Amino acid sequence: MDELFDKIEVIPLETDQEGLLQEYPRISGITDDYLLLTNFFVGARLFDRKDGHFVHNIGKRGQGPDEYFLIGGTFCKEKNLMYVDKANAWLGVDIETNKVKERVKKPRFTNLKFVGGVSSPYCLDDSLYMGYISNVTGDIKYKITVFNKNGESLRLYPNRLLYSKKNMDKFYDPSGHFYHYKNDLCVYGGIVMDTIYTVKDTCLQTRYVFHFNDENFPYEKMDSPEFRILDYCTLNCMMEYDHNLLFTYQSGDFDDGVGFYDKNKKTTVLCSKEDGAIHFRDGSYPPFYPRYMDEEGNVAGYWTASEWLEFVEGYAGTAGIPENLRNVKYDDNPILVVARVKK
Repeated sequence: MDELFDKIEVIPLETDQEGLLQEYPRISGITDDYLLLTNFFVGARLFDRKDGHFVHNIGKRGQGPDEYFLIGGTFCKEKNLMYVDKANAWLGVDIETNKVKERVKKPRFTNLKFVGGVSSPYCLDDSLYMGYISNVTGDIKYKITVFNKNGESLRLYPNRLLYSKKNMDKFYDPSGHFYHYKNDLCVYGGIVMDTIYTVKDTCLQTRYVFHFNDENFPYEKMDSPEFRILDYCTLNCMMEYDHNLLFTYQSGDFDDGVGFYDKNKKTTVLCSKEDGAIHFRDGSYPPFYPRYMDEEGNVAGYWTASEWLEFVEGYAGTAGIPENLRNVKYDDNPILVVARVKK
């Protein structure tokens, strides 16, 4: 913990009937004032970063003109907008005012429902977006598109990873991950994520490659039972900082892990499978698994209420436990941990 971070915030999220979270929600955004968490597909909750009190729900689910069908995980901090799914378009909802400020039509590249589309937009500026194109069939010719609010594709980047999978009984629709590091725009995504690219004007340039496994596994078999019982590692999430690449990874279908690559030493450190998380050196808090990383250096995870209470029980009482964490109940909302990466 001390090697990576210089500040830790522990924020119990208020348990309000209107703001209840699923046991494992998604952390979708962190600003100076707010914490944005989403229940899987069905709702987004806004909390105050200072004390964790519930502010309001984001937008409204329904069939009305300003209502959404599904919640995605895309938050644009520069615009203060959460993008929600409205059939063939996205609505950009201001997280503070709850007003719809943008409508963006989805680009499509096939007539198939779940294939060849973009699942979430990444804002480039006030009028342009970038999206990662689903390649679940293995034969989609493009990987990245730049498009406008009308869904018109203005630039396409070719997909070099084509394979023969044509099974449409199951689908996996990766959204792709974009981030800025200094002046570079970077992206990674796909069924098995192992390569980070720098987005150039006309091509994608390899930036980093993660080599987790001694042997390759055919892409066309990634949804087979054979793959799911292997101890095969793939990247979950990563973010680039001045001194490190911080990342999480998945081993088969069963284990998650955390690691970092030291740019200066050119060495990689992986947590043990037994740990699977980042530990506090003094043992004052339970370990936490990073579920969110952003360009500003915020790295966040959480403990469920039951995980926290198990820790307190092993701590032999409440002595040394912060006052705002002494009255946690088993059905409370999670307790958020926000760590700041050293500069």
